[in-house]
Amino acid sequence: MYQHLLVPVDGSALSTLNIAQATQLAQRLGARITFFHARPDLGATGEGAQLRDFHPALFALEAQGDSDALLGKAQAEAAALGVPCATQARITERPAQAILEVAQELGCDLIVMASHGLRGMRTWRHGSHTEKVLRQAKMPVLVTRIERDEPLTAAERATAALLDEHRSMAVVVKGMLALVAEARQGGRLDVVTLRPMLQYLRDFPERLHHPKEERHLHARLLQRHPGAQTLLEELERQHEAEYEAVRRMTRLVDRCAAGAPEALPALQDTVQTFATALWAHMTQEEGPLLALARQHLLEPDWQEIADAFAANDDPGLGRYEAEDLKKLFARIARWVPH
Repeated sequence: MYQHLLVPVDGSALSTLNIAQATQLAQRLGARITFFHARPDLGATGEGAQLRDFHPALFALEAQGDSDALLGKAQAEAAALGVPCATQARITERPAQAILEVAQELGCDLIVMASHGLRGMRTWRHGSHTEKVLRQAKMPVLVTRIERDEPLTAAERATAALLDEHRSMAVVVKGMLALVAEARQGGRLDVVTLRPMLQYLRDFPERLHHPKEERHLHARLLQRHPGAQTLLEELERQHEAEYEAVRRMTRLVDRCAAGAPEALPALQDTVQTFATALWAHMTQEEGPLLALARQHLLEPDWQEIADAFAANDDPGLGRYEAEDLKKLFARIARWVPH
């Protein structure tokens, strides 16, 4: 029976689905997971070398890449199912070799990965990381999906986008919980770190994530299945409650920064209540909501939803600002304890 799974992550929709499948497998097996991300050596590039010479501090940040963000979201997936997990990241130009080395060093007994399979299972070129792992591994390798042979459907792309955005919010909330817990234990509230987290929870769900859900997923489902109205109204009411909770937390952080002694206990309670409500909300969306959507929506509906989630085209948030939010999340993920 497998006890320790190694799961590579790369940030694609295929990887998001593979993480979900691997985590469900680990839950059924009673196993633990190590999520692994291989990133290239920025310093080995001409641009990276110049950045290191002229802006060392910026180079140090950029060299971290998106490992913290990707691994943090994978951890959130495991936490949602109660699966124990750890993370590993390495700088390497040979991802397949790094996967095998980490699996051996950690004593993993199963590698679970997916492949983009640019030329299919039978005609993979030697450049395929998955093919190299399969040829060289001394332990079992489970390939959950070969995208070239079985392309992702619009429903799967939409679901992967929804899960990925939920995991982003979960990472930020985890960071907030850690900061208020530290303050509760007698430490000083780190307002400087907390403010960007609140900014993310204010801007991303309210201006981007929830509007896409409501305008596309909710609207299409209501059209195809009017019986979903009660559930959709409750989810949208929860969206409004989330916005108000974030505004309340922002006001309490301002009062903490001003030295109001009663503000910290109130903030701690509000953050915990917000986290609990958010977990419950996302569970409803990933459970009953998606179940109804899979049952009633048609392929054109899913195509519209997938395109909307991929485009980040909310009129209140331009593409430049959406890219800024991605950078903000990457910064936050570096502060969140693993």
